[in-house]
Amino acid sequence: MNQVALFPLGTVLFPDGVLPLRIFEARYMDMVRDCMRRDEPFGVCLIVSGGEVGAAARTESVGCLARIRGLGHGAARLAAHPHRRRPAVRVLDAQVQSDQLQLAEIELLEADEDTPIDPSIRRVPRC
Repeated sequence: MNQVALFPLGTVLFPDGVLPLRIFEARYMDMVRDCMRRDEPFGVCLIVSGGEVGAAARTESVGCLARIRGLGHGAARLAAHPHRRRPAVRVLDAQVQSDQLQLAEIELLEADEDTPIDPSIRRVPRC
């Protein structure tokens, strides 16, 4: 896997996190359908400029691979979970399709296993 669809968001998906998604744009409904049918992950990247709706947004170059793990109330409400234990990816190149969906060439980033995570930031409290 070197290419994934990107889901640019104004929020971040962290490893061990769950990100509830409300899908209403055709490009992302198609992306979710294709990812579920092929059992493939997609990338979640934080938006740097632009918006979640409309034209393709510019994103950070690092993101998190995710998979759909559950359907909520109707097919348009989903929960995305990190794809692997170390789900971080770097976006090497992204191409915008005619429907404004971005397909990105990625590389997997491996974290240093010896670097401890401070327990105070391991879990972010819910608001």
